[in-house]
Amino acid sequence: MSTTTADSTEMDLPLSANIGLVKLNHFLLDLECNMESRKLFGTITLFCSFNYLSNHRSCEPIEASNLQSTGNDLTSLEPSRQALSSIHGNLVITLDSFGISISSVEEVSPSLELENQMRTGSRTSAGEEDGAFVQCSRVPGREVQFEMAKHCVRITGLSPTQRGMCVVRIHYSTLPEGPSLKWTLDQDGNPCVFTIGHWLNNRSWFPSQDAPSVLTMWQARITVPANCTVLMSGDRKPAVSVHSQGKSIFYFYTTMPMPTSTLALAVGCWKEVTITGESSIMCSEQTSSQYLCTIHGEDCQTNFSNEQVLPCRLFAPSCVLSAALSELEHYVPSCMKQVYQILGYHPFQRLDILIVPPCFDSLGMMSPSLLFLAQSLLAGDQSMCARVAHEICHSWFGLLIGPKDWTEEWLTEGFCTYLEDILHAHVMGWQKDVMSDHLSLRCLLKERTLRAEVENTEESLQTLRPNKGEEALPPDDTTGIQYVKNGMNPNKAFMQVHYLKGFFLLRFLESVVGVDGFLEFLKEYVTQFHGQLVSSQDFFDLLFSLCLDLRQQDLTKEQLFEDWLDCAGMPKSLDNLNITEKNNILLQEVNAQVVEIRASCRQSPRRVHKKRKCSTDDGLHFRKFDPDQVVLLLDVLLDEDAVPNSVLEALRIHYSLQTANAEVRHRWCELVVREKALKYYDDVRSFLVKDQAMGVYLYGEMVISGCAKQKHIAVECFQLLRQDMPEGVIKTVHCMLYGD
Repeated sequence: MSTTTADSTEMDLPLSANIGLVKLNHFLLDLECNMESRKLFGTITLFCSFNYLSNHRSCEPIEASNLQSTGNDLTSLEPSRQALSSIHGNLVITLDSFGISISSVEEVSPSLELENQMRTGSRTSAGEEDGAFVQCSRVPGREVQFEMAKHCVRITGLSPTQRGMCVVRIHYSTLPEGPSLKWTLDQDGNPCVFTIGHWLNNRSWFPSQDAPSVLTMWQARITVPANCTVLMSGDRKPAVSVHSQGKSIFYFYTTMPMPTSTLALAVGCWKEVTITGESSIMCSEQTSSQYLCTIHGEDCQTNFSNEQVLPCRLFAPSCVLSAALSELEHYVPSCMKQVYQILGYHPFQRLDILIVPPCFDSLGMMSPSLLFLAQSLLAGDQSMCARVAHEICHSWFGLLIGPKDWTEEWLTEGFCTYLEDILHAHVMGWQKDVMSDHLSLRCLLKERTLRAEVENTEESLQTLRPNKGEEALPPDDTTGIQYVKNGMNPNKAFMQVHYLKGFFLLRFLESVVGVDGFLEFLKEYVTQFHGQLVSSQDFFDLLFSLCLDLRQQDLTKEQLFEDWLDCAGMPKSLDNLNITEKNNILLQEVNAQVVEIRASCRQSPRRVHKKRKCSTDDGLHFRKFDPDQVVLLLDVLLDEDAVPNSVLEALRIHYSLQTANAEVRHRWCELVVREKALKYYDDVRSFLVKDQAMGVYLYGEMVISGCAKQKHIAVECFQLLRQDMPEGVIKTVHCMLYGD
């Protein structure tokens, strides 16, 4: 994990947990949800093992001579009685947390059976609703001391078992303002809560070891009012029981070790429908997951789906359920079928999809078995569904294979961005020539977005491998804390550099290897690294070992690192990448339309046009375009010096811009803002309210325009939405509007 040391700025994310001393093997959440107080309260029980070989400031080091070994393998080392007595009552566990209220902490004595399971990593009872872990979580414990800091909780006075195991139960409550959870109303006006994907991950939901290298199993019991549904990451469809007090208990679990940051939760009163998924099994017989893996064999901990049909459920408020079902019921199964053919078996055993409230600050977020989608994707014609394909790919890139270094986001976002258009094109059923034109057009749009972003963002945020592959620095002697560079920088949430630079790097490699060859390599990459954490170096080592075409082109890993990963700005190799074909009919049509509009603009000078009545009859002939063509047309018009109001009105009428998909309306609003077209300010206001995930930078453009009316609308919308905005959005928009 690449980090910076304690001189990091407030933009860097602290990693406070003492993971070098204590390993989190398993945890169990037992929480109740109170919608009125906007709190989750209950306990988390953490099952840990103590690393006696650690030379850590919170515990005296133990010499290897004081350890008893049952063999030559150091994993079998156990402490001697003398070693145990030296640390008895002195063990300290530090956990990452933020904005939670802890009432007490207990140490619980685990049973011998549970110790054996923790020590061997057995998954025997990890998913059992009344197994050894659950039983241990209910045993009375001994109260121990704890102290809270801004980003952590420190638990002291712990005594490990003879085998070095430690079980801690924390009684706590979340706070309404905790940034990990968003308490709000859904589109039907019903209260709900969901994990927002904050830069602090889940630290204000539950305390844990929040570092990419920590992979753990877990269980959860969530108690809610009887009219509520609980959605959560986990292996199978949850077991549900009903209390006599009119409350429901939802039980979830996973036996596949995952980072705690990947967990997601949602509680609300949504409607449910079933989507018929495609099978991830490529043979007629069901097969248990360990036999699907040709790399790890029986030791494989990935829970590949062994169902003939992947269970898939759609949840949404009643007012958007019909639109969501129409958009997704055929797209999702078709997309699954396509991605299976490229990447192989589905790594999880179910998929739940939730249409989240408008305050969600992203278009989508995939967690194990649970996908959040923004209502902006429900365009009615599947023209925004490439983002659905993107999120589905995260089950492989980001979850099944994660980055060792959280700053190397391109290993997840770049890969999903590369595959999203390929999957989308196949799902839409485009013929080969049409598909090529569409892929080329979308590639051009990505290049224009990347160039604009590189020109307008600080260089420190443009590098795909900020730490250049260096090993993690040792903890600072004073604080023992490491930091993830720019891990709390709110601007990163709205940037696409890692998405787009990563996309073009993979496109560049594809241009050398060939499409079919590169897709085959990606499948082998998944086969080799599933269930593991990887670095950019790991990716390129495998790539160069399997793709000889790269060497024949005189390419080296060092060249690729230097040009694509370790520097800011546009990669030099991108200039040699053939992004658009000359015979691309879609692009030719857009270019012809732009030429005609330019001619119309010359006939209607801006200074004259402002004084005359707007007219839609300027002799313009508008072609029939698909949404991607309209996006490109508007994007190119944003490069023009001016667009007369008559042309704006004609564009709006012909392409129904006020009701088009969110990408089209975003470009349209940018054009309205730049032209100060007062007549269409309601379109801008509507976009800011209904498409909050895409409207953040529009606030800044409205301020930069210098138009008092636009700033008034921006401030008005901000005040209206501020209460429900995630913390990072509030900070970013507030800075845009008020400059502090």
